[in-house]
Amino acid sequence: MGKTPTDPRAAAAMALQQVFTHRHSLNTAIPTYGARLSTTDAALFKAICYGVCRYYRSLEDIVQPLLKKPFKDKDVDILCLLYVGIWQLGAMRVPGYAAIDSCVEATRILKKPWASGLVNAVLRAGQSVLESNEDWLHAKDHAEHPDWFTAKLRHNWPDRFTEVLEQNNQEPPLCLRVNTHKLDRDTFIAQLAEQGTQAYAGALSESAVYVEDRQLALTELAAFQQGLISVQDEAAQLAAQLLAPESGHHVLDACAAPGGKTCHLLQMQPDITMTAVDSDAKRIERIQENLDRLAISAELVASDITDLDNWWTGKPFDRILCDVPCSATGVIRRHPDIKLLRTGDDIKQLAELQLQIVKTLWQCLKPGGIMLYATCSVLSQENSRIIERFCQQTPDCREIPIDAKLGEGHIASPCGAQLLPQAGAHDGFYYARLYKQDVEPI
Repeated sequence: MGKTPTDPRAAAAMALQQVFTHRHSLNTAIPTYGARLSTTDAALFKAICYGVCRYYRSLEDIVQPLLKKPFKDKDVDILCLLYVGIWQLGAMRVPGYAAIDSCVEATRILKKPWASGLVNAVLRAGQSVLESNEDWLHAKDHAEHPDWFTAKLRHNWPDRFTEVLEQNNQEPPLCLRVNTHKLDRDTFIAQLAEQGTQAYAGALSESAVYVEDRQLALTELAAFQQGLISVQDEAAQLAAQLLAPESGHHVLDACAAPGGKTCHLLQMQPDITMTAVDSDAKRIERIQENLDRLAISAELVASDITDLDNWWTGKPFDRILCDVPCSATGVIRRHPDIKLLRTGDDIKQLAELQLQIVKTLWQCLKPGGIMLYATCSVLSQENSRIIERFCQQTPDCREIPIDAKLGEGHIASPCGAQLLPQAGAHDGFYYARLYKQDVEPI
């Protein structure tokens, strides 16, 4: 790859090509292709990428009928540029001449001047389509997902699946975690109000604060610089409360990156010994950065969590957070590229891996200890069905019901607690608490 562009539209086309053609995530593509953009252009670039992924099906419906033949794989950046142009015209309210001219110019930046006439013609025709259908953006919220996902969701939650689909196309709220051992939550909310920023307390987590300004410069806040606040979804914050380690406990955070839950556990109960394991050495570095910022420490290990010989010393853990790899279908509004990257076949493979991880880590749990199983999925195949299978196969396992008040996002599940994404509140998440029988829990 040569130099990345300094134009946000060309950069967006290149980043989206990586998602559409090479199945790379936006988390990977955005830092790569946005590297040379100004601060203002970087924000536009990111907004375009996220918008196109959220509404790619509607964009397809507008663009594809205007094309005489499909693009070759090497020219999918031009197709993505057309999506960028339509998104600007229809959703970002960029004036027609500016949106079209900037995309035509982007063909030259992409070194494909042969496409300038095509881009000009298709975008002008697309503009006419948009003008005749002003509600195009919100008319098909339910259809803005792959068919396999909609079918599974409808099967799992027939009374509430449309609620999830609608939330998946919304901008997610900005949620912070306050270290309440060092900063009172209400005091922090008052401090923000004094600075002109409105915020409100979360309903589920004792440390959650929602900030209405999603563009707030967090790193400039004194509380952030002092390690008193972190960015973390409210549902994810429940992990520390539900695992509830006690002073002196030996705790494992499996599949730990980027380390938000590791840090929360250590802040909530400083007198524990924490081991955090992740298979990706680069992501281990991210955990260390978070630990350093908060001035806390843990033993970090880069290893396949199922390879016990490679990382486990043999000393059993009192508490295990089993935050397994999953489809991430509960956080689609934060990662809309999931719609393009996940397939129905992935779910079966993930479920097999999830069950394997639980079975493996059960060996590492002390009798009388507790494992908290967690995913950011809204699919039963990765959640309650895994726990049901494991409990049936494991004589010394007993589920501990989660009796916390979980609000309107909670939906009845055969076991564990399923949360669905909520407007202005938490993402989709699942938890189940498992007790290793030896003595009755106190």
